[in-house]
Amino acid sequence: MTVTRSKLVEVSIVDIGGNDEALQLYGAEGKLLKLAAGEDNPGLPLLQLKKGTKPEPGDEAGEGDELNNNQNEKTAMNKEQLTLLGLPDGASDEQATAALQLMKMRADKVEALQLAAVTQCVDQAIAERKILAAQRDHYIQLGKAAGADMLTDTFKTMQAQVKPTDILRLSKESAPGSGKGPGSYTKLSEVPREELLELRKEQPAEYMRLYKAEYGCDCPPLSE
Repeated sequence: MTVTRSKLVEVSIVDIGGNDEALQLYGAEGKLLKLAAGEDNPGLPLLQLKKGTKPEPGDEAGEGDELNNNQNEKTAMNKEQLTLLGLPDGASDEQATAALQLMKMRADKVEALQLAAVTQCVDQAIAERKILAAQRDHYIQLGKAAGADMLTDTFKTMQAQVKPTDILRLSKESAPGSGKGPGSYTKLSEVPREELLELRKEQPAEYMRLYKAEYGCDCPPLSE
């Protein structure tokens, strides 16, 4: 085939054209198409500015430079995050997500172990009458903030609370002719059966000491 006739149509979108006879173009919504900054138009989606970019007037390269700077900052930030996660450069988003999930799982496990240690320490202090059962939540929160070791050291400095009936009983048992006084038993099996229940109720600390001497392990918390 031989072309004997043709028509050249040139389309050039510029704000100031070199040809005075050139026609300005309008979009489908009737808005004049412009390339100036801030003149976004749906007809030119690839030329729309990204949010947050403000190129200098008359500086056509301003937008690209700022985009490149933002991209470089984002890349540097990602590298720092990958380093903290122990991942190499170029790791995928899936690898980063997996590393974050593993880190969270380990943190949750450590937190659960610390809470269990604090709870056991507080329950032991309640059993030894160093604190009241109503103070349990308060000391658990204190242990979560200060740590189980600090809470244990604090309880060691506290004296067990003694009921007035315990004082009267100790005075009675230590009186002349009263038989064995407090602390005279070395293990639980030496306590007479008729005194065992009363000892458990009135002197839980002594009961727990004799229990450990008898069986070689700590006595479980005594219920009121």
